[in-house]
Amino acid sequence: VTISTPNGGEYPKVFLADFGTAGCKDINNLTRKGQLKVTLTGPIMENGSKMTIERIDYSINYTKLEGTIEYTNTTTVATTPQWTRKVINGKLTDIQGGVYINSGFYTTKQIAGVDTPLVLSDNVYEITEGSHKVTSANGESITLTIKEPLTKKYSCLFISKGQLKVQGEILNGVIDYGNNDCDALYTYTQENGASYKLSM
Repeated sequence: VTISTPNGGEYPKVFLADFGTAGCKDINNLTRKGQLKVTLTGPIMENGSKMTIERIDYSINYTKLEGTIEYTNTTTVATTPQWTRKVINGKLTDIQGGVYINSGFYTTKQIAGVDTPLVLSDNVYEITEGSHKVTSANGESITLTIKEPLTKKYSCLFISKGQLKVQGEILNGVIDYGNNDCDALYTYTQENGASYKLSM
């Protein structure tokens, strides 16, 4: 990782993470290749600051990821940090050569654990709004939209509460993540009423 300040001041600050052309494997057995360029316009906790992540010949397990991710601090109340995440010109190319274009945004706020900044285990986040669309090369698409705020506890691996609306050529229904239990279970209900209990 290299760090630079191209304008000579403290910000913008640019971090370049280079995983190399051969790639490197992390503890979760994911092989990353290429580079991630992260640019900070100001302190992360300051309202209006942006963090932009550019993918440069970047792949995870031979799936190529392109496009830019932009985080913007939109906090208005200091005790409730909030930010938006936006995907710009997102593109995924899988190992078989399939191409998927994606775009969208969502807003996240921290609803618990703010007063204990050195303790992460009590942090709870809520994704309050957002929508994401993925389109394949043949034009088929699927859109996920927040129907009810999603709750994500730092101490849980998966989302534990909330609902996502699913709209696509085949799938049209709602994903329900349950009653805030720390598990991998969720329910998908198709618009015709058919319901399926699934696990992530």
